[in-house]
Amino acid sequence: MSYATRHEATSDLFQYIAVFYNRSRRHSSLGYLSPTTFLQNWIERQDQQEMAA
Repeated sequence: MSYATRHEATSDLFQYIAVFYNRSRRHSSLGYLSPTTFLQNWIERQDQQEMAA
């Protein structure tokens, strides 16, 4: 892919890192889960706690 300006390339790269890569890569601070998986698990636990209460 070629870009007309450096700004377009930088913007596209930032978009990839911020939107795709950081949401899908596993983080050691999250128990080696992706942020998306960690959030889904957290929501499920919250729902289970509400149902038990």
